[in-house]
Amino acid sequence: MRVNVSGFSPDEYGQLTALCRETGVDEIEHNWGCPNIWGDGGQKPITSFSTKMMQMVLERTRELAGYDVRIEAKLSPYSNPMQLAEIASFLSGYDMVTGVVTSNTFPNGLDYNDYDEAGLPVIRFGEGLAGYSGRG
Repeated sequence: MRVNVSGFSPDEYGQLTALCRETGVDEIEHNWGCPNIWGDGGQKPITSFSTKMMQMVLERTRELAGYDVRIEAKLSPYSNPMQLAEIASFLSGYDMVTGVVTSNTFPNGLDYNDYDEAGLPVIRFGEGLAGYSGRG
């Protein structure tokens, strides 16, 4: 069984991962690419764009779920090739990360509240954004 977890903090990622291990989950995926999480003060930062945040999540996960824990990291797409190289280099330093899952959406690229005359969603910047994928 595979489970995708997304926490609001490094502690929550660690707790969710520990719970998955306790219940016999075979594969645990950390969803670091989801931009659609909101809390007090607005939108939560997207973990996959910050190596500092990823490091805090990985270290806390290891502390709470065990030093032999293995996870896969689900990431947002990167439009900057230098950032992609930075993230790849960073993740290669953690043996607990056994794979990378790529996202099928580009974060904050689509506002589902706007549609054109043909009924197709229109991309704009502002509130109400969601991941964008497919024809547009």
